[in-house]
Amino acid sequence: MRRELRYAACLLLLAGGALAGEPPKILELSAELAARVRAYPGLFASGSRSDAGLCLALEEAGKLARDLELALSDRRDALFDSPAYDAFLEALAALNAELPGMHHENLGETAFAYVEYDRFAGLRDAARPLLQAAHAFLGHAEPAWARLASSHVTACADLGRAAEPLARIAECWEKAPACVKAALGPRLAEELKRMLSWKCHCQDRPGAERALKALSPALGRLAPIVGAGAAEKALAGLSDPETRFECKPEPVD
Repeated sequence: MRRELRYAACLLLLAGGALAGEPPKILELSAELAARVRAYPGLFASGSRSDAGLCLALEEAGKLARDLELALSDRRDALFDSPAYDAFLEALAALNAELPGMHHENLGETAFAYVEYDRFAGLRDAARPLLQAAHAFLGHAEPAWARLASSHVTACADLGRAAEPLARIAECWEKAPACVKAALGPRLAEELKRMLSWKCHCQDRPGAERALKALSPALGRLAPIVGAGAAEKALAGLSDPETRFECKPEPVD
């Protein structure tokens, strides 16, 4: 249960229902991956029966999003300039509509993948507060702490945007079911590490410092996830010569 629910940077899948048949052939999924796609809606449905079932569904959602990302991003690139590309996008939309709790979308030059934690929040009452809070921080193509360029390839950190969702996670963390915390922990730690190590800040240095100090109480409560003294280390990192302030994310050619 402690395997990483990885933030996927290339393909996302959301919605509900049982898969009506084979995944569209144009996607060229492996037999093993196609079998997991067929099985996943039932696994999601079983999440309402117990905390353990919910956590198994959460774990598989993260792994399946990651594996579909790898398979379908290569297929997308191969078909991008071909007459079959529109059919490929239609097949993705059809697959997207059959997989609850995951989401795929193309933004600018990039495709993104993430788990829709709010879909899981409706399955078990005990897990609902944390999963709703996690959705606000993790469940979108655009990170809660960043502003993306129009191409959605580069970003600057706007840490003030993370204050409310991160405070909610910290507030809910202790009382959440242990297996839900185990499923979310690696994914949350990964995203917090990205946020705190980002070198391009939207604000000037005083603004970035104020935002980090405002995050300090929540980061302190989440020390088992992000490590002790995370805010202080991030504040010290603002002195890194590579750190930039008032920088604007630019599209990548």
